[in-house]
Amino acid sequence: MKDLEAAKAHQIIFLKKLKSYKSPYTITIQGVDIIVNPNVFPPVTDSQLMASHINVKHGNRILDLTTGSGVFAVIAGLQGASGIAVDLHKDAVINANQNFARFKIDMKAIESDLFENLTEEKFDWIFVNGPYTEGEVKEPLQLAFFGAKSFLTRLFQKASSYLKADGKILITIAEWGELNLFEELAKKNGFSLKILGKKFSDNKRVYRLYELKQKIKQ
Repeated sequence: MKDLEAAKAHQIIFLKKLKSYKSPYTITIQGVDIIVNPNVFPPVTDSQLMASHINVKHGNRILDLTTGSGVFAVIAGLQGASGIAVDLHKDAVINANQNFARFKIDMKAIESDLFENLTEEKFDWIFVNGPYTEGEVKEPLQLAFFGAKSFLTRLFQKASSYLKADGKILITIAEWGELNLFEELAKKNGFSLKILGKKFSDNKRVYRLYELKQKIKQ
């Protein structure tokens, strides 16, 4: 409970900082310079954890379900993948497409609530970096914080339909968030879980990165 309270207090401070940005700025992650526009959630601690484990093959198709500024899709694209990136926030979609154009990679961002506006396709990889807790969303930037239960439930309702039989999901989750619900839903929907790594924020809040695979049906 204390970790959750500390995380929410940090979110308030961080949101205020983000709202103060009036011009695009650059964040370097895994040696890649990503431009982040005002009113778009930037890659932070959990994003760094995810980015450090993206290792796709040339020709792979990826689906980045919470693209933000597009950092995960950019890294995958520079490794030779192509794919689709989605975000609920139209400003994020614009930002991601700008970064894709800068790096001349075969990625396209569209506005979508998870799988809502996607055509039927199965991907080699799905990247997920969604909300971890519950709370009232009063502005687009808070979509990165709140709505975890609905997000996870809807994610696992359809994830397998968009994943190849040997495909994998990379997903971050906070130890102070809806961790138990995440693991329960993943297992209930036929996925095996493997923790690839952990990262600490301010030496207090812990984030996990999971690799999910579909279990082979007997």
